[in-house]
Amino acid sequence: MAEPDTSWCAPGTWRDYRTERVMRWDLLWKGSPHTVVVESGREFESSVPRLARWVWSPDDPFYLRAALFHDVAIESGARHFEADMLWATIAISDGAPILRTAMAYLGMLVRRSWLWLVHR
Repeated sequence: MAEPDTSWCAPGTWRDYRTERVMRWDLLWKGSPHTVVVESGREFESSVPRLARWVWSPDDPFYLRAALFHDVAIESGARHFEADMLWATIAISDGAPILRTAMAYLGMLVRRSWLWLVHR
């Protein structure tokens, strides 16, 4: 499978990447009136725990757009599990390998559940 187009992003100044053009994602379905719009110049990062970098690169093009909208969702006040689901949805729609994406999403859920249990 061909890698997704990443011409929309470039190296960032303060964070790993920045958008080079306006980006949109329709929530729930294509053409939905619920659209997340990210302006050009928005900086974001693709975070991968150091221990998992042998499986996932933070620079993997299949996950960059997912990382952008994940950051935007969290920084806009979404709950982490909602942002994580958005990340997985976008990654899969961009053609990311299903097994690797499912493993990463499961890791996010386990980590968030652990943090929730510890901080109750």
